[in-house]
Amino acid sequence: MSDLLTFLRTAGHPAALTVLARCLPDGLRRLSGRRLGLSTARTADGPIVLTLFASARTLFPPAPDAPAGLAPALDRVRDLPVRRALVAIGLDAARDEPAFSVGLVRGRPPSR
Repeated sequence: MSDLLTFLRTAGHPAALTVLARCLPDGLRRLSGRRLGLSTARTADGPIVLTLFASARTLFPPAPDAPAGLAPALDRVRDLPVRRALVAIGLDAARDEPAFSVGLVRGRPPSR
């Protein structure tokens, strides 16, 4: 977690861990021990926007329906033959709330 904090500070978003701690179920413990990816994007005159990626299966192993609480649109595809792949958490230094999205791939629907 300290490596992530160092990167977030360098990218100009030191409050991102606080935002994640507040918005994730179980706070930062939810990220502990998980393989995480990080993407950065920036417009010419804007701040760096970060996106944190994690596997939906490993991020929410005991609660497969938890991503639906973060991305309510998932309820609309509940009965389609898809499975959750990656959770992307958008972190914008100009906003105090993350943006959650969940990637879907063709497959069996998640068990209920």
